[in-house]
Order: sequence, then C-alpha cells, then structure tokens
Amino acid sequence: DIMIESAAYDIIRQKGHQKGHQQGLQQGMIQNAREMLLAVLEARFKKIPDDVIDQIKSIENKDRLKQLVQQAASCKNMDEFKKGL
Repeated sequence: DIMIESAAYDIIRQKGHQKGHQQGLQQGMIQNAREMLLAVLEARFKKIPDDVIDQIKSIENKDRLKQLVQQAASCKNMDEFKKGL
C-alpha cells in the first residue's frame, strides 16, 4: 500500500511539475513578446507614453502581442498605434 501511494504521489507531483513548467514557459513567451513590442515602438518613436507601456504590460495573449508588433512596425505614428491598441 505504501509503495502504491508513493508511486501515485510521484505521478501527481510530476504532472504538477510539468504543468508549472509549461505555465512558466508560456509566461516567458508573453514577457518576451511584450519586450519585443516595446523595443519596436522605442526604435520607431523613441519615447513610449506611460499609458501605452501600462496597457502593453497588461496584455496576456501572445497572439495579440504578435499582432501589435506587426502594427507597431507599420503604423505611421504613436497616435495611430494607440488607436489599434
């Protein structure tokens, strides 16, 4: 009984570890996408308004951030970017 419980505990622990690892990777990718977006904006417009930075930091969707990177690369000015934000 102890060995079965121990094996079951190990499986549960491993699954929890894997889930935590996947969540950490996902958060890392989102943070990287935010940093890329801010880098593109800074390269194009030099100064990024604080409200734009705050909005970008609140985005949790990697696909949305990717879309915003493309928008940042092609918009004419910061006001145009803000409208799409």
